[in-house]
Amino acid sequence: MSGEKGVLLVRGVPAVYIEHDDSFVISDIHLGYEEVMASTGVYLPRLQLRKTIGLLERLATLRPGSRLIINGDLKHCFQKLTRQERIEIAKLVRKALELGFREVIVVRGNHDNYAKAVLAPLGIEMLEEAYDAGRGVLVAHGHKKIEGDFELLVIGHEHPALQVSVGGGRAKFPLFLEMPLENGSHVLILPPAGVYQVGNIVSTNRSAYLSPIIRELGIPEEALPIVIDSDGDMMPLVSLSLVEELMLG
Repeated sequence: MSGEKGVLLVRGVPAVYIEHDDSFVISDIHLGYEEVMASTGVYLPRLQLRKTIGLLERLATLRPGSRLIINGDLKHCFQKLTRQERIEIAKLVRKALELGFREVIVVRGNHDNYAKAVLAPLGIEMLEEAYDAGRGVLVAHGHKKIEGDFELLVIGHEHPALQVSVGGGRAKFPLFLEMPLENGSHVLILPPAGVYQVGNIVSTNRSAYLSPIIRELGIPEEALPIVIDSDGDMMPLVSLSLVEELMLG
């Protein structure tokens, strides 16, 4: 389990804590999503920023003065930096520093085009490839091939979820997914911090994943899904292959 490598799941929220680095990691906030959807005629309450600030407030009380790592897809729009993104990125960074995080680092995700234009004046570094937390732990968004050695790779990008049938309907639950790789290392996939970003249904089919490293080396049938339930608790499950078998049965 990732806890053996000093990477702990934060109870009830889409975040992990790296003990030896004193860092929290969150992923896939997708600020500006509501404005992009409004341009297509779909109007959503502007919840992404408010919910993320609530998450940061909780993390800040757990380990005051820790580092915050945003592991890709801080913003949503590919083609440009929208007005909502510009305003909300600045608000989120200022709030994080106000809450006492000693440092904010952004690892670039595939949606983060033009984010540097807001981050640089605020003194926030954007890492193009990955953050090395030491002791074999690497933090990368997951949309590109990973160079270098690691024992545990913490990624986002996948927006993992489990779908179950409930009373004739279907429900989705965001989850963490810890997966062994063929080279002997592991990947820990974070659920998205963005409230509108859940989710891509996890599968034992390696080709169904977005991340190159999983498509190339992942062993999804041995992956361990850990669900965040509606009460904010954590539910470790059996291996993904057994979960999928039960769902199909």
